[in-house]
Amino acid sequence: MQHTGDEANDARHFANVLFNTMRGGYYLTYPPKADEKGGEEDLPLTFGRRHGDPSRPWNLFSIRVQDEQGKPVVAYQGNWRDIFQNWEALSFSYPLFINHIIAKFLNATTADGYNPYRISNEGIDWEVIEPENPWSNIGYWGDHQIIYLLKLLELSYHHDPETLRGLLNERKYAFANVPYRLKSYAEIVADPKNSITFDNELHQRIMALVPSMGADAKLILDENQQVRRTTMADKLLITLLTKLSNFIPEAGIWMNTLRPEWNDANNALVGYGASMVTLCYMRRYVAFLQTLVQTDVQVGAETLDFLRAIRHAYMNGNRKQFTDIVGTAGEKYRAKVYAGLSGESEVLELSELQEFCDATLRKIDESIRANKRADGLYEAYNLIRFTENTIEVSHLYEMLEGQVAVLSSGLLSGEEAADLLDAMRASALYREDQRSYMLYPNRKRPSFLEMNNLPEEAKSLPVVQKYLGTILKQDCDGGIHFDARYRNANELPDELKDLYESVFHHHAFTGRSGTFYKYEGLGCIYWHMVSKLLLAVGENIDKVQRDEVQSTNEGTLQRLRKQYFEIREGIGSHKRPDEYGAFPFDPYSHTPTMAGVQQPGMTGQVKEDIISRWFELGVSVRDGQIAFCPTMLTDADFKDGELHFTYCGTEIVYRKAKSVCQSEGRSVLCQAKPVCVLTKEQSAHLFARDGEIKQLIIEI
Repeated sequence: MQHTGDEANDARHFANVLFNTMRGGYYLTYPPKADEKGGEEDLPLTFGRRHGDPSRPWNLFSIRVQDEQGKPVVAYQGNWRDIFQNWEALSFSYPLFINHIIAKFLNATTADGYNPYRISNEGIDWEVIEPENPWSNIGYWGDHQIIYLLKLLELSYHHDPETLRGLLNERKYAFANVPYRLKSYAEIVADPKNSITFDNELHQRIMALVPSMGADAKLILDENQQVRRTTMADKLLITLLTKLSNFIPEAGIWMNTLRPEWNDANNALVGYGASMVTLCYMRRYVAFLQTLVQTDVQVGAETLDFLRAIRHAYMNGNRKQFTDIVGTAGEKYRAKVYAGLSGESEVLELSELQEFCDATLRKIDESIRANKRADGLYEAYNLIRFTENTIEVSHLYEMLEGQVAVLSSGLLSGEEAADLLDAMRASALYREDQRSYMLYPNRKRPSFLEMNNLPEEAKSLPVVQKYLGTILKQDCDGGIHFDARYRNANELPDELKDLYESVFHHHAFTGRSGTFYKYEGLGCIYWHMVSKLLLAVGENIDKVQRDEVQSTNEGTLQRLRKQYFEIREGIGSHKRPDEYGAFPFDPYSHTPTMAGVQQPGMTGQVKEDIISRWFELGVSVRDGQIAFCPTMLTDADFKDGELHFTYCGTEIVYRKAKSVCQSEGRSVLCQAKPVCVLTKEQSAHLFARDGEIKQLIIEI
């Protein structure tokens, strides 16, 4: 709840919270019961629906909050990428369940480092090949994995760092037993669009156990048919090492698991694409591990071997050698996993882990810096091509998510972040009519007659003359084209493949981001990504504000705050309905060039907007203490000198003092130091929502 002087923002915030609840559910009981330990995944949620785009075939669901006897029903279901983001926003108000959500996350990850398709209160699901269904597919989902887990870990750490550290060596986390098998490194290099096999025999064995074992049947079991457990430290490292085994220097994380690494609209990049987006989030993940881990940890014997094999690659400067080493390390680790985890653990000494993290950060930072463009933006995705001795890297067009990821990575200084935001405003990503940013620049697609034309200089080539009249056809105007019967280069003789690629550029095909004009396509604003941008700018403001040398940062802070408010205005709670395309108080999915906003309500944008609102209100938690430092509020946010909102069920009242500072033409009510910090004991009462503290009145 909030009641401020800005009724439009209040209405938009109400809608965001409503839709976040509809996507992720709410708790029937709170706080966790006394006998529930932090690492367990019990989540007494109800009202959670399975979510995804309304047109998707898996989007069949029913919201049941009561059973036939009228008793509350604990139930939730969702695809991997959506449900954890909504639980993150929910956790700001119900923080004592954060470690339970982390446990759910970790228990649903596989021993080879990926995650299943869907999760629910009844366990996990994966995609299965259906011979009668031409659209059925399999593939490992690794997108959003690093950053969603990291955000939950950061949230837990800020609320109670020692409890999270205490879980690192707790041997209570399971492995999802998804019946996929990644091929060898050499096989993946040879055909990265065909990298996974489906183990139907294992799938059938698992399904046969479900009636008697329930959800545990879909987890890796030991020789006694008991769930095999490992430590949190082991799970956190496996997730990182798996990504590093697909790290191609200066290219990013190789997308070779038949599924996008981040953005569905770029799904055709799978195989020959590499994600700088994921690499940027890995940077933040590694830096956090350095902060979190302060002692030796227990990890699987296979994991320790994996880490040391990856570390060996850092001693090689050649891109191909590096990729071969980490790729082979991943293959050897998977071979051990697929043969059966030993269950043996080893001690990973703190000094070795910290040295590994330092080396990893240096390698990641080199790649991020190398992907800065001449226009001040950063590459988001790259294309790779393996040759005998090298890996060639080429760039795609600029993309918004690449800028968001760099801003979130922790690499940039405040001044560098402000410079990047200025470059974005001057770039082809900016849409003046909506005062906001497209996912990618709007580009003109060639007409039908402009496609499939051999360039003039190629017509005299011997290979063209050889196949003219068969594979190649000449029209009445002398133009030469590939026969339409041939759909891809694999159907052609080897000597024609390079020419075919030069005409059609299939290697650089991204999917709907390069062909559609709606649904995250060309010229389209995807509002969830804009809200990710807003949150990333807020994180940079917070980072600069926490810098001790305030005098040198004031100019940077003014720039970043101005840029933050410009982005927020583009999102639109104050837009006119004719500008927005609907009532601006409801969040929508996207805005194409030819229409107003589309697909109301169930957008992931709501999560980022809720978290950004906490930042604007100045509420933060560090080391288990709640602080109030509302540096983003202005006179307009107050009504009759007060602003009211609830935090963890407790009413907070900001009461405006008589003296107000002036900055950049705005009335700023608080500088960069907290005006109120609760003790750990007081903060714990709020986290528990126990009603001990009825109201807080804070004079700003």
